[in-house]
Amino acid sequence: MVPDDPIVWNVNTGRRIRRLQGASFLNGANISPDGTRIVAGDENGLLVFDVDSGELLATLSGHDDWVQAVAINADNTRALSGSFDTFIILWDLENGEQIRQLEGHTGTVFSVAFNAESTRALSSGADNRIILWDLETGTNLREFGTRTSPVSSALLSPDGSLVVGVLTNNIVIWDAETGRELRRLLGHSEPIYSLAFSLDGTLVLSGSGDGTLRLWDVSTGEEIRRINYGVAMRAVALAPDNRFALTGAEDYSVRLWDVRPPALDEMRAWTSANRYVPPFTCLQVTQYRIEDGVECVEEEVIAADQ
Repeated sequence: MVPDDPIVWNVNTGRRIRRLQGASFLNGANISPDGTRIVAGDENGLLVFDVDSGELLATLSGHDDWVQAVAINADNTRALSGSFDTFIILWDLENGEQIRQLEGHTGTVFSVAFNAESTRALSSGADNRIILWDLETGTNLREFGTRTSPVSSALLSPDGSLVVGVLTNNIVIWDAETGRELRRLLGHSEPIYSLAFSLDGTLVLSGSGDGTLRLWDVSTGEEIRRINYGVAMRAVALAPDNRFALTGAEDYSVRLWDVRPPALDEMRAWTSANRYVPPFTCLQVTQYRIEDGVECVEEEVIAADQ
């Protein structure tokens, strides 16, 4: 059963901390980088909550339909909202006012993201487009992709040099300045719903309808970790240390995963603890002159008439 109110969880203990007051259904909820506020989409704008109390602090109205995507900038002062009404709004979180509306998509906006300096934004949508925006002027700087299928998620790398987007079952990486495709991350067998970048820009996490969570090396395009949950992964997030991933799945579960590839020392320790080496027979100890002190077992002698 889906809970009536959105819930804040402690990821270390798995316990529920509190419910958010004044909302029964939210889209694209984000915690601010400083950890003090939650900004989420509702039927015509954004709701801003206090993390510690769960209290509703502000309601920001401006869309004509449900907000599907939300992003908060690095210094916690601005937010982006993308909606079913095809528009993107840039908000001032300090006074709750609209700064600018970005117009260009012709279908639902599925994802929005800031660059580190909050001077640019990236969006993707049901109109098969990925758009890079200048937030100072509101102009469309560049578009990415083939416009052959809806783009469920698109991200800017932390340094702003790369664009990563979803084309159905594939993850594509482009050069943000030139628009040139650099590589594709191949492996998912069903549509990809969500992406997350690591803070250092070296890894991308993906969740898909094929029920797998996958961690990718951005520079090589190689898959370095896969977790098969068996239920479509609708939302993913990667912890700052790149060790843990958080997922939201179609079975209404929220799960924390250890996605760190095992270190060589850990693999050796596991192998040593789990390997099976059969004991030497006493005949082998004598035959191969194995040093004294090695335990041996007597071979069973089977009679010739048996």
